Amino acid sequence: MLINPKMSKLTAHALPRSLSYSGQQSAYLPIEAFRGHGSADLFQGTEITKTFRSSGTTSESRASSHFSTAGLAAYKQQSVATFLAVLDQVIPNGSKDSVGISLVPDELEWPDSSLAQMLAWIAQVVPVIYITAAELPETIERLKTKPLWLFGTAFHWLNALDAGQCKPLPRGSVVFETGGTKGKSREVSREQLFEEIAVGFSVPTTAIVSEYGMSELACQAYDFVPFGLSADLKNRWFRFTPGVKVGVLKAPGTIEAAGQGSLLIDDPLRVDYPWPIRTEDLATVGEQGFQLLGRAPIAPLKGCSLLAETANNLVLHTKGLATPGADVESARKYVRSEINETRSRIERLSVVLDNFVTTEETLALLSDELGSSSAAAAALEDLRLGLPSNQASWLQAAETATGTAPLARDWLFILPENHSLVGLYPLAMAYVLGLGVTVRIPRRFATGKNILLSFIASLKSLPGIEIATVAADWRLDGSTPQRGYGAVLCFGGNETIQSIQDNTNLPVQGFGHRIGVTILPFESIDTLADLVARDVLSLGQTGCMATRLVVTYQPPMSRKDATPGEAIERPARALQIAGSRFWGCELPWRQRVCLDAEAFRLRRTGADIWCPQSAYEPLMAWKELSSLDELDDLVLEQAIARSPFTMSVLSVQDSGPFRALERIVSLLGKSQSLGTITLPSDDLTQVEPAMANYWPKPPILRLLGLANSPRWDGLHEGQPLFTQ
Repeated sequence: MLINPKMSKLTAHALPRSLSYSGQQSAYLPIEAFRGHGSADLFQGTEITKTFRSSGTTSESRASSHFSTAGLAAYKQQSVATFLAVLDQVIPNGSKDSVGISLVPDELEWPDSSLAQMLAWIAQVVPVIYITAAELPETIERLKTKPLWLFGTAFHWLNALDAGQCKPLPRGSVVFETGGTKGKSREVSREQLFEEIAVGFSVPTTAIVSEYGMSELACQAYDFVPFGLSADLKNRWFRFTPGVKVGVLKAPGTIEAAGQGSLLIDDPLRVDYPWPIRTEDLATVGEQGFQLLGRAPIAPLKGCSLLAETANNLVLHTKGLATPGADVESARKYVRSEINETRSRIERLSVVLDNFVTTEETLALLSDELGSSSAAAAALEDLRLGLPSNQASWLQAAETATGTAPLARDWLFILPENHSLVGLYPLAMAYVLGLGVTVRIPRRFATGKNILLSFIASLKSLPGIEIATVAADWRLDGSTPQRGYGAVLCFGGNETIQSIQDNTNLPVQGFGHRIGVTILPFESIDTLADLVARDVLSLGQTGCMATRLVVTYQPPMSRKDATPGEAIERPARALQIAGSRFWGCELPWRQRVCLDAEAFRLRRTGADIWCPQSAYEPLMAWKELSSLDELDDLVLEQAIARSPFTMSVLSVQDSGPFRALERIVSLLGKSQSLGTITLPSDDLTQVEPAMANYWPKPPILRLLGLANSPRWDGLHEGQPLFTQ
């Protein structure tokens, strides 16, 4: 179908196309299009009769999904028919001989909810009683003479279970759950949820039905076991009504009928948005249906940082550990060690570090973590380049790390989950200084073999080391580690740091959300592409120093012999191919899937997009600016890469690096998110002499290709590592 004439040109430009599993080239609709104005731009009906909104946690993340009168009627017919067909299979003659109990409120209480609307339609044809969780026991007792079907979200059931509001159901009853806790209850796996529901209501897990739907669709899928049959949870599959086709998107523009990827749903009755919809749910699709694998990791890149809501829980139990006058171990103040003792620590640590960064086991562990042996080798080379080269350098780094203020003796380290190398620097410096450290092990690195656990094990072999670890979930059960704390070191942006400070009396030193930028002349891209790729893709673009925006400059009217498209095709592909060369293997499939959402977002900003032509290539985005005057806060924010394996370029008409550097420093400096800036050697030589005179606090400049080489000089992001 033709794109809606009312649609904005920007949205039309952004709508992707693919050779679909039907063998035809067709457009598909990324589900992100329903956020903002996209849902209205894309609407194909004559007029909007009803709008549902998704259950996102913020107004910015909530989607709007519009229905015409005809579209709403098709939605009602399909959803009711599908539900009744499932009900009759899980309860014999269930559409006539059972009663429904809904913990989902009615459509008057949840007017924007498509789930509440579906239940309201169902209630028009079968008996449904709306209650609160507190009314569950009495209602079940009152209706125990016939089979019941209970309907609620996962958070409804978890909260009811935790409150002791569940009761054994009559024989032949079933429980419908819709998944999703959205921060409204504790988080559990699907297996644990089924086990707890089965125990709480005295039903077998085969009597638990999972519903899958969303406000953007006009259909639901169900995972159920017909009455009298059995199936393990791992062998159960979601299925839509036969008219709805499913597939998977494996990479931007690559759709297949089966396999792993982002779930694609083609519902012919979604007449108001007549395209297959690519969701943010990862799935395995086969002949039996589909199984959900979780959500696509599309949260914006934030370097070495934690979400504020995560951080809010991390230090909850430190409140009161260091209140004024408290007689706890963490009240000890740091006393600098004798110089000979410090020298001995440096000698011992240097041996451990040299062995650690050069051993084949370390390379293998990092290769497994990143998914690329060449990227792992580059990261370890960057690490070696940043280590102090002699004892004098170590002593200077130790002096710098502590600053001049009084220092706590014992520290709690809260490390991020983006990559395992981030903990090495502070742990090593803590040993040199003689600090006591407790490390909260990120969940991702809590089990199995990995760089972080391996390095901590190596450190524990050193004499005089004071290091302990706590599990990622130590905060959840009310327990606290044995050692007290005098200060907290964590990695996160300003919001994260503030959240932690609000939940502890301890001094907090925080680092994290920074944006790295590379600046280079347009005419040098071909020769410098490999160095740019290294700055962008080292550690899979997850480190706090990785380049997330490339800015090229060129004199105005310097490309007279080519059209704009022809002029940027060659350098854009040169960068993309250099990225493939650097990574050296297929990108991780989950990240490859997420590039579709990033491509759609960047297209909507007006950027030209080069989707990966192979599984080895990153996404390439390029936006032209006629002058630096066009580079403002919004343009900069939109151009910064948000997904790993994205090479995003802003090309400006200007004659030298200094004005580009000046504008970047000015814009990112306001938000305190300016990270490392890399430049070619000639440009670096040109701008460095003017830095001290021009900026009171000069930006961190590095030679192109060395963005991710951490300097163990006692500073991080220009601040002493352990200043409180």
